[in-house]
Amino acid sequence: MWVLPILLLIFGLFGYASAQDARITAEKSTIKGTVIDKYGAVIPNTKVNFIGRSGNTFATATNRDGVFQIEVSDDTYRIEFFVEGFKPFEIEGYRVAFKSRMTLDVVLDVGIIIDTITIPSPKKQEKQILVTGTVFDPGGAAIRGVNITVRGDNNTSFITVTNVDGIYEMRLSPGVYSIELSSPGFKRAVLESFRVVNAPSGKIRHDVILEIGSVVNAPIVVSDTPKKTLRNASP
Repeated sequence: MWVLPILLLIFGLFGYASAQDARITAEKSTIKGTVIDKYGAVIPNTKVNFIGRSGNTFATATNRDGVFQIEVSDDTYRIEFFVEGFKPFEIEGYRVAFKSRMTLDVVLDVGIIIDTITIPSPKKQEKQILVTGTVFDPGGAAIRGVNITVRGDNNTSFITVTNVDGIYEMRLSPGVYSIELSSPGFKRAVLESFRVVNAPSGKIRHDVILEIGSVVNAPIVVSDTPKKTLRNASP
């Protein structure tokens, strides 16, 4: 009679562990890209290592088509690319946002010297403002995977992307920023003089609508008015 309760307990613990693993997997971000040489030929069997500042490490390799895909946690990473016959390549300060899908394509040169790209980390401040919002298309549908590049007058420089619901979040110190939004099939929006000011709530919300078409630069000044919609305007 005691065998059945023990079996039920074992299966219950196994089910709980499986559910926990599924939840952790669902919270990770997906990075996908292609590794090629300077002539455009794909490079298979390239080792790709993600080393996070919080101690997270993830590793994968490109397939025969030069493509890699990996799931990683929300963190800032040093990414290493290694393959015989090519220069090792590193990217420093690569920021991965929560539950996002990102594309990272890399070109390797023949040789043995290590090339490093450094993306300076955001300057730490005692007071930072949460800037958040949703990126929409003209029909009101959220756009996921929009690349958002931020450059500030306080030497801030980093990259983030919208998540599956088209939402972005970033913490910025008060100051003036240049913010570029780009996504395949949409006009590129460059928000010049994006001003972040102290808000009583500590939070600023700004939604953005990307127009379908070619590249457009749109200078827009940002205030702390909640739920303001930004459109990129033709020059």
